[in-house]
Amino acid sequence: LLLALNCGFGQAEIASLQLDEIELDQKHPHYDLTGSWIRRLRFKTGIFGEWKLWNETIHGIRWMMGRRGSHKDGALILTKDGRPL
Repeated sequence: LLLALNCGFGQAEIASLQLDEIELDQKHPHYDLTGSWIRRLRFKTGIFGEWKLWNETIHGIRWMMGRRGSHKDGALILTKDGRPL
């Protein structure tokens, strides 16, 4: 829900979000800003997108990362069996 509100993501974008697309507490590569971002290529169009994350969204992402355990798949959200949605 937080990713939908913060970034305008639909179900497919949330399910396909990869850990390497999430940058928490990082300096922005092009601007004099520090924060947390999602930076990725849009799935259908291949166009680059970037979203600054709210504190609530960061908290939710960290919670999901903690639930993943040591699964090797790069998706943020996994099923109970460790498979991507």
